[in-house]
Amino acid sequence: MYLRCNDACYVEDKLYMSACNMNGLFSIDVKTRELKFITHFPQESRLCLDLHSKVISKENTLYFIPLNGTGISVVHLPECLFTHIASEVKFVNALMYKDSIYLIPYQLVDGIWKYLIGENVLVKTDLNVFGQELDRNNDSITDWYGSLIIDDYLYIVISGTGNISKVNLLTGESMLIKFEGVQFANIYYYKEWFYITDNKYSYLYKTKMKKNDIVKIKIPGEEKTRAIYRVVDYNNSIICIPCFGDTIYQYYPDNDNFQILYSIQSSEYIDCCQTKYAGTTIAEEKLLLLPKGDFRIIELGTESSASYEFYFNDFFDVETKCSRNIMLYENKTLDVADYIRII
Repeated sequence: MYLRCNDACYVEDKLYMSACNMNGLFSIDVKTRELKFITHFPQESRLCLDLHSKVISKENTLYFIPLNGTGISVVHLPECLFTHIASEVKFVNALMYKDSIYLIPYQLVDGIWKYLIGENVLVKTDLNVFGQELDRNNDSITDWYGSLIIDDYLYIVISGTGNISKVNLLTGESMLIKFEGVQFANIYYYKEWFYITDNKYSYLYKTKMKKNDIVKIKIPGEEKTRAIYRVVDYNNSIICIPCFGDTIYQYYPDNDNFQILYSIQSSEYIDCCQTKYAGTTIAEEKLLLLPKGDFRIIELGTESSASYEFYFNDFFDVETKCSRNIMLYENKTLDVADYIRII
């Protein structure tokens, strides 16, 4: 079984992540590329997929945000001591703001929550992301990267629409920014521009959140090849992270130019039901794309790029097939392979 994850954070030369295809806390030494299984997350099912959507680090403490899990798992390094804060809400994004973590639910009707780090308390805020123009009881959802905080404002894309909620975190005031003829998904901010993918992952838009100032950016390649899940900035450019395609494009906004940064080799081990890559992190000045549907970590550098995979040895006691037809395993002494195959 290959290691897959939704997100990871970089702390003192190591990546820490919660596997999305089993219950497991793992670390990877970035310099030696050594994979280590640390432990299972307590108070969580051993057979649960996608326990956590995001992880945030602050002062050697990791905060794993629940998706299908039963609450926030707080891990205190280096001893890896656990604290559990119960929650019945599924969160798809977590945003650090001052001394709190704002938690964005998949179903926006569940409201915006806030984890107070100093008090170790999870509370529901009274922020109104719907403004006065949307029904609070509707089925509005947001994507995994459909929200961000910029200059004391929380922006949330209402997925599948052209509506973006803008909430002042200091005053609580909210407004709805509307764009016609578009259906948004994920959002990113870079050099005064908001970059937004459409919900079919076929187009990229940019805007300064002013009326009718939206610009459609044409991505090269065929529709399947150009499909992008989200974008991030790296090395003075925008990196287009593929959804199902094999091409990673690099976009230079200053001259409106695309170039192919990296081509991913096809493989039978890719989970075609998942976007290939979701989370990203910076480690050793390199941008790492973390595998959700793929099985390889993509390492993008300023001079060269590479990919590598982590595979588990099959020393397991119990074999269980789950609903997604992925084999999960339970073992008293879970062993991990001490080798990495470099592609």
